Amino acid sequence: MKNIIVIFTIVIFVTIFSFLIWHYFFSIYEVKFLPNFKNSILKTNSEYFIEFYGINPFGQKLNFRKIEIEYEFLEGKELISDENIIQNKLFFSTNEKEGKIVIKLNSKFSLNPTILTYFIKK
Repeated sequence: MKNIIVIFTIVIFVTIFSFLIWHYFFSIYEVKFLPNFKNSILKTNSEYFIEFYGINPFGQKLNFRKIEIEYEFLEGKELISDENIIQNKLFFSTNEKEGKIVIKLNSKFSLNPTILTYFIKK
């Protein structure tokens, strides 16, 4: 009888500990978007990407989690020649036209959509 109580207690503690580890270290609380370019002026005929990754409650990056995002070019869709999502990165290429692009990014983990604005110049 004593062995059953010890085993049951160990199972309870392992279950609670596993739940806490999953909830605080592996759950996504927010999604961050990180462009591979520094300023808001992009060059024509160039390739760029925006990386997106989840963060846990401690602010640590969760690289191993795949994140599904929805994106939409609100302005300047005609300035983009190619767009593709590969491994948590949105790749896009600019064509020879100049102008302004506005990208709306959203995921199920985001509180609000993120809107990014860039200008394309030669």
